Amino acid sequence: MKKDGIKAISLIIAGSLLALFNVISDGWGATVTAIIGFVFFFWGLSKLKSILDDKGKSAVTLLIVAAIIGIVAAILDIIPLIGGIIAGILLLIAFIIELIGFFKLKKSETIGESGAKGVNLILVSMLLIIIGVLFDLLPLPVIGGIIASILSIISLVLILLGWIKVQEGIVEKS
Repeated sequence: MKKDGIKAISLIIAGSLLALFNVISDGWGATVTAIIGFVFFFWGLSKLKSILDDKGKSAVTLLIVAAIIGIVAAILDIIPLIGGIIAGILLLIAFIIELIGFFKLKKSETIGESGAKGVNLILVSMLLIIIGVLFDLLPLPVIGGIIASILSIISLVLILLGWIKVQEGIVEKS
């Protein structure tokens, strides 16, 4: 179980970081990178689901649904204008589902107290992403873009640290 947990979390970390790249950068290269990230995220979550308790499985199911929506949104984002609008709506839906999934994952006994602290770091990173997107939308392109980039980098670090803590919790419990 310990080895499976480490493999699953490693895939999730890689996927999370690659998917976040689409928030940091624009263009088709960033979108393709995000799609690859969502696939890794999906793959890691599928592996993680098999070693969790019922609460954890329920939470990961929501995260998997969010990853699938994220893949569809990233693909649609390649289509100019209308694809970007639809992708934005889908990403908002995926974000909300993911948020609910993480709140549920905190209650999983399989990840323990250390894992729950890691989920808290991930939730903080999600909050920073929202704030960063809002700053990026401000009519102050230079200042808003700089603040959004800084928050995205901080978020990236928090995601990494959060999933490492979840991994620690799984290892401690097994």
